[in-house]
Amino acid sequence: MKTVQFALLSALLLGMATTAQAQNFRSPRYVAPRPSISPWLDLERQDNGGPLDNYNALVRPKQRTIDKLGRQGFAIRQQRQAIYGLGSQLQQRPAGIRPTGTHSSFMNYSHFFPAMGRR
Repeated sequence: MKTVQFALLSALLLGMATTAQAQNFRSPRYVAPRPSISPWLDLERQDNGGPLDNYNALVRPKQRTIDKLGRQGFAIRQQRQAIYGLGSQLQQRPAGIRPTGTHSSFMNYSHFFPAMGRR
């Protein structure tokens, strides 16, 4: 009896199962979350044994790091857009330039002597 109940419960649970959230993750890139703890909470710390107060020893360096990382992220996004723009410009070839990998033939001198190729 318990085996039948276990089998029915297992079948019910398997029927209700869905895909895990990590399997449906389709973000193109990782976006770091904002800090979950404010640097201002370090003002109340008691373990700072250095000559500086907590603001100059703990809070201000963390704020500067966060600001600098934000500016670097912005600069990286601008550079990425500039690189994509250059890539799209490079894909647009002028009309007179042949792409690489064009066919070749044996004993073909038409590029040296244009009149020979038009017989």
